[in-house]
Amino acid sequence: MRSAKERREALERAKGRLQTEGVEAAVEALIAVCRDEQAPANAKSTAGSALLRANGLFDKGTTAPDKEIHEMSLDELREYTARIEQDRDAMLSEMEEGEETAFD
Repeated sequence: MRSAKERREALERAKGRLQTEGVEAAVEALIAVCRDEQAPANAKSTAGSALLRANGLFDKGTTAPDKEIHEMSLDELREYTARIEQDRDAMLSEMEEGEETAFD
């Protein structure tokens, strides 16, 4: 059995790979879907939206707070939380609309 230190180190290595190789692979895959003439329209739309969102092009007021969370008042935290939840709900709704599975 692995020790707690070994598990932490393994998780850190995995996290590092996700933040480098994983991000690059995800972007490459999204771009490939957008460029694939045979890809279904909903897959292209979802991939395109993900790319634009990743670039911040859908953010009108951006979800990112103007100040650090620990500097926010209770009302500001509530407002920020509501914006994040709205963004989450919009993304989930978009994903569900365009979702195809192996069983479709």
